[in-house]
Amino acid sequence: MRALLILFLMSSGLFAMDGGAQASPGKLDPFLQPQKIAFDYKVYVQKPKGRSLRLWLPFPMEDGDQKVLSYKVITKPNLKTGWSLSASDPYGNKMLYFDLPSSEIPAKTGLEISVRYQVERRPTGPIGISELKGRSDLDPGLYLSFNQWLKTNETIEKMGKVATGKAKSSSQKVRALYDHVFDIMAYNKDGKGWGQGDPIWACTAKRGNCTDFHSLYIAMARGLNIPARFEIGVPLPNHLNKGEIPGYHCWARVYDAEKGWIPIDASEAKKANARDQYFGQLPSDRIAFSAGRNLTLSPPQSGGGINYFIYPYAEVDGKPFEEVTKKFVFQRL
Repeated sequence: MRALLILFLMSSGLFAMDGGAQASPGKLDPFLQPQKIAFDYKVYVQKPKGRSLRLWLPFPMEDGDQKVLSYKVITKPNLKTGWSLSASDPYGNKMLYFDLPSSEIPAKTGLEISVRYQVERRPTGPIGISELKGRSDLDPGLYLSFNQWLKTNETIEKMGKVATGKAKSSSQKVRALYDHVFDIMAYNKDGKGWGQGDPIWACTAKRGNCTDFHSLYIAMARGLNIPARFEIGVPLPNHLNKGEIPGYHCWARVYDAEKGWIPIDASEAKKANARDQYFGQLPSDRIAFSAGRNLTLSPPQSGGGINYFIYPYAEVDGKPFEEVTKKFVFQRL
């Protein structure tokens, strides 16, 4: 029904995607309307002391909900050494990769990279079981294990069992876990500890940001042998048509054996006090950049697994390099 409504809106001209009058921020309904976005992923790298720099940038995901219409890479200064776009990893992630001698980076100005995208994003619903053919990145078996960043313990395992104690079906378990996270977690970024996506910390603190909400959900789900997938990107402010985006946003998908992959956004639901609205559907007010935790980049980095991949990651002579900053700017088209 929601897809039919979107088709009706497009055919009737009630919103414009190519030129014409732009919808005002107050009239935008991201649960119904797709969006076309110009997005500038800017990176600033100071000249390293080592001999060589390797740099990885996430590339927006492409699936039925999101499409990269175009992109352009601009560097200052112009690099003699080129860059490459990787093939998809097992989770469907692509990335831009730079490998250059530090001699190409000016000492005074450093290196500036601007990746200018045009992205179309649609409201997101369940991905039905019949739609999974050819989607190896959505193989449920990929999303059952734990790792150094996504951990569990007896408390989390017990919490998941108690939360789903009255559930009689896969669908009821998926919803019961969502309701439990919504009920016990507070969106609170005070102090330290939040933002690492540590389920054990979240289970104890019962607060945090989107990484903490969804890591706790994923840990409980996997503890019950229910596949669950972490996704991360950038939020698009609904009250603005253009501007700078200060950080990231993340959400999850959980595999319902009866219905397929169900999207959830428990942290946004908590912030907006909209429990039902963010279960089973997501608005178009985001650009997805990667999925998964404890990631091996392409080509592989020398350091350990990446917790989650939304910001630039760099290495100098095989060691992590922190003198890299980013800036995100968007404009609705």
